[in-house]
Amino acid sequence: MKTPSYAFPPDISELNDFGTHATTFYTNRELDAHGQLFSSFNPSHDLLDLTGKVIIVTGSNTGVGYSTVKHLARKGAKALKALDRLEEENIEPGEVHWLLLDLSDPKATKETAELFRKTETRLDVLELVTLGASTGTHIALSHFSTFLFTQTLLPLLVSTARQPKSDVRIITVSSSGHALGRATDPAIQFRAIDDFNTEFKDDLIPDFSRYSRSKLCNVLYMNILQARLDARSIPITCMSLHPGGLFLKAPDEGAYTSCFAAASPLIKEDPSKYKGQYLCPVGVISPKSQNGQRTDLGEELWDTTMAFFTNLGLLTDDLTPS
Repeated sequence: MKTPSYAFPPDISELNDFGTHATTFYTNRELDAHGQLFSSFNPSHDLLDLTGKVIIVTGSNTGVGYSTVKHLARKGAKALKALDRLEEENIEPGEVHWLLLDLSDPKATKETAELFRKTETRLDVLELVTLGASTGTHIALSHFSTFLFTQTLLPLLVSTARQPKSDVRIITVSSSGHALGRATDPAIQFRAIDDFNTEFKDDLIPDFSRYSRSKLCNVLYMNILQARLDARSIPITCMSLHPGGLFLKAPDEGAYTSCFAAASPLIKEDPSKYKGQYLCPVGVISPKSQNGQRTDLGEELWDTTMAFFTNLGLLTDDLTPS
């Protein structure tokens, strides 16, 4: 049986991801190990056989998302058709299918997730790729829409996780930006919707300020979702990651960490080691920023986001059944 991996058009325009700041987080010795891992990693032989697995990758029309789908399909995954040009590349033995996802429209986002739940019987990996955003859309697309999409798909992820020999993973592509700029403000809060709407117009680069805040949300969401799943003994591994300086490498290499998170056998062998972790290239468990480790901030983020969608009638509860 071939494995489906579902790919989506880009929800936002891809930026360079400000990846040059990644080296801030490593000592020289760690950088050496990091570089050795990167040079030795090869998705053709360092990933699991994905035959029979169903995988969703958002933002897969281009860049990291596109290359992630390509690598996973070559390991047998069933994916959505990101672009016609995928047909021109060797993606056997996997399948690639198209599923329209409009993250700019919450109702459409939920409808897509509900349609998927009706047409598929399992979901093994959900990878959320939102690398950049145009002005004013960072939080709406990178956090709110991906939260709604994930929570709506969660019952299917949970049911898959409870099957024998399951290996279910939820991954968000964040960036080193979560530890830079406005995201480092110790006074940052997510207690009300207005806390998400600050435009930082007086900052030197307002768009980066909004971007860094959205990437912090990615990290916090994976933290708190992992904690809630663990509390209910649901065997799902949640991770956030930094793909690296994307303008310094080809997209196929830029996708290595997202592929590692989705299909590395190392994670299957020891999921507890990777649960709730933040990965840097390639698959290196790395320190989160101080704000990225705050449980109180994660709880604020969860409560406010859930209340927002509850008020819209799009989520009735947290959809993590016990």
